[in-house]
Amino acid sequence: MLKNSVFLVILLLFSACTALDTEDDSSFDTQLIQTLKRPTTSESITAIDSTLNTQTLTEKQEALLIFEKAKLLSDLQKDKEAIKYFKKALNYFKSHNNSAYIAEIYWQLGSEYAFISNKVEAVSYLLKAQELNKKIKDPTLEANIYIALAHVQYLYKNYLKAIEYTKKAITIQEKEKDSLRLSATYNNLAVIYKNIGDFSKALNYNNKSLKLNKSLKDKSAIAKSYNNLGSVYRQIGQYDKAIAYYNKAIDINTKIGSANTKPNRNLADLYLYIHKIEQAKKIYSDVLEQLQKQNNIKVQKDVYDALLHIALLEKDFQNSLKYQQKRDSLNLLQKEKENREDLKLAENQYRLVAKENDLLKARNTNRTYRFVLIVTILSSLFLWIFWKIQSKNKKLKEEKEKMFLEQKVLRSQMNPHFIFNALSAIQNSLLDNEPLKSASYLSRFAKLIRQNFDFIDKKSITLSEEIDTLKNYLDTQKLRYEDKFDYEINIYDNIDIHTVEIPPLLLQPFVENAIEHGFNNIDKTGNISITIFKHQDEICFEIKDNGTGFEKINKDGKKHAIDIFLKRLKLRDLNEEKSFKISSNTNGTTVNFCLKC
Repeated sequence: MLKNSVFLVILLLFSACTALDTEDDSSFDTQLIQTLKRPTTSESITAIDSTLNTQTLTEKQEALLIFEKAKLLSDLQKDKEAIKYFKKALNYFKSHNNSAYIAEIYWQLGSEYAFISNKVEAVSYLLKAQELNKKIKDPTLEANIYIALAHVQYLYKNYLKAIEYTKKAITIQEKEKDSLRLSATYNNLAVIYKNIGDFSKALNYNNKSLKLNKSLKDKSAIAKSYNNLGSVYRQIGQYDKAIAYYNKAIDINTKIGSANTKPNRNLADLYLYIHKIEQAKKIYSDVLEQLQKQNNIKVQKDVYDALLHIALLEKDFQNSLKYQQKRDSLNLLQKEKENREDLKLAENQYRLVAKENDLLKARNTNRTYRFVLIVTILSSLFLWIFWKIQSKNKKLKEEKEKMFLEQKVLRSQMNPHFIFNALSAIQNSLLDNEPLKSASYLSRFAKLIRQNFDFIDKKSITLSEEIDTLKNYLDTQKLRYEDKFDYEINIYDNIDIHTVEIPPLLLQPFVENAIEHGFNNIDKTGNISITIFKHQDEICFEIKDNGTGFEKINKDGKKHAIDIFLKRLKLRDLNEEKSFKISSNTNGTTVNFCLKC
């Protein structure tokens, strides 16, 4: 469900500054909206804000501009802000009983709530839109509502219901002969069938989408259809066909000069999967060169992840370190780019307001009044900008600290000592001519590295993912220490580990402390017991070991993992850190804490 910008470049001068005498002049309202369209979405939002703040408008015009701003914010994927402005516009159209706009805003709100995974609100607004559209009878809106309802059901993983709604949308679009939207809806249905493993139907609807795209002579859409077909054939194991379709998509994109590298990356992923490492490396390198020209930081990070995976498979540890450093630097570049865009938007708004203030000053005939007015406006504007910059800087500082802590925590989970010791153990097993043991160890270690990379950008993961990673870590350590310890994980039946979400790698530091320090000098088999249970509206954790205890201050002077753990909980701002308790003596250590559900 991609969001596309609806604004085109239209260079017109804004010449009206007085309110209309009537709200029925829809031609003037349309002209007003067209006048404010700019080359970029951000610039269009700035123009709308300026008009709302400085021009005399009718209530209807103000509501229309707010509605347009909400759609632009949606295009920028600022969903929460978009929701706020959609609701503001909704109040006006409700007061004037404008059913067409009310229905469309209900649909927009339902779609926005679906994008932020608030399924209850999404369904509520979509059903309101559907009920109102029974009176309006707008077929395009009806199809859009069904597509949005299908998206919600898809989020619930209720695929049969998602298929039902998508087919209803298709019926309407086929009747209306809306080929452009129908092609996208066919593709949506193909994706759903692929997810439930009905690959014949997935191929059928992908081919229908391809046929429509060919009739529309939309080469870019044709390339996307070939890519989708390649993905289905890969999933059913027909790799030759998958490779052929990916190559067809790549050829078209090359001929039309498209910047879409998705088919190239899919082909490289497939080559990597079928162990054609050299072909995969070449494509990844070529794609990387294209992405660098496009300055596409996000996808560059994914490619470096793949190259890092290949380097680890080939035991090319020098390049693995280089790729990891590249990826980390791209993370910083992406953050800096976002900050620069925000500052540029603020600067543009400031320049526009300043220019309009100058024009206002020129119109004034009373020099004394004009001077006082300008001083007052500029002073207020300066203070507002100063306050905004201070607030922005504070927020950026907090975000930077949070990012630093998250990175530090993640790095502390998979520290260099463990990696070095694990690789040494693999090397020793190879030298001892124990291929099965080496293969098992290497497989677990590679999976553990992969899981850490997967979680590095996530604020939360499911409890099942946390447990799976923790088991993999414990099993890897057991291999390394030759079963020097045992462990058990007990989960109460009233916890759904597939829906409960927690911050990533939260339990691992305490497990690592028990293994690396608690079991270091004991003459018995170590034991780690992890219990997870529900108490009222909280998920509680207890981690016990029979080791020799823990040291509160690290000998190397570095910040203790417990301090980092507590700061992570404080950043969640839910007072969860107050639940943390730890007791330790020569007979072992017990850690307790709870998280809000």
